[in-house]
Amino acid sequence: MFKKIEIWILYLTILLSFLFAIGFGALVRQELVGLTKAGWASKSALFLAEIPRNIKRIIGPSLDLTLEDRFPSLDGFDGNFNIEESY
Repeated sequence: MFKKIEIWILYLTILLSFLFAIGFGALVRQELVGLTKAGWASKSALFLAEIPRNIKRIIGPSLDLTLEDRFPSLDGFDGNFNIEESY
């Protein structure tokens, strides 16, 4: 079902992915706050990094996780605190 790969190929892939992530982050940061821009590379990296935000903006604010306040007259805990622990 699955083909075995050599461990050095796995380690090399992990290392290259880590280096790519650092480079991508550096390009995005350079485009946002850097004094010297890296041209089309940093603009492309920023465009790719902004895709999730743009999708969220298109979809709009989701109200799926909001709950109605069932007890609007209560402000918090209204009772007597236990002086001693009770079981």
